[in-house]
Amino acid sequence: RHNNAIMTQFHVSPRFYAVNASSNVTLACNFTSSYPPVQMMQWYKYDSDITTGLTGKYIGGTLQNPSLTITDFQPYDQGIYKCSASNLYGTRNSSDIIVYLDGGTCTSFKILKGITTV
Repeated sequence: RHNNAIMTQFHVSPRFYAVNASSNVTLACNFTSSYPPVQMMQWYKYDSDITTGLTGKYIGGTLQNPSLTITDFQPYDQGIYKCSASNLYGTRNSSDIIVYLDGGTCTSFKILKGITTV
């Protein structure tokens, strides 16, 4: 047992992304080093795991490349994303990252849980 164990701290900025249709967007998820070291990271959309690297839809999301790139952004890609990092002492989640299709005006968030407008 280590009395000086430090769990991961996240730096998520920006928290809101307005994305043009069919473009790529990279969601930043930077975390500070911790002790013991981070062993695993994971991205989520609405609390469901995102699998990266299989289809090319999502790129990154690894310890070596923690940011997540969503390619060919479409309306169904809108939502609330977050990343998590785990070490021997547990898992920490980032703040919510809200990603939406840029409509050029105030965007209604009927599709997002708990958010009405931005």
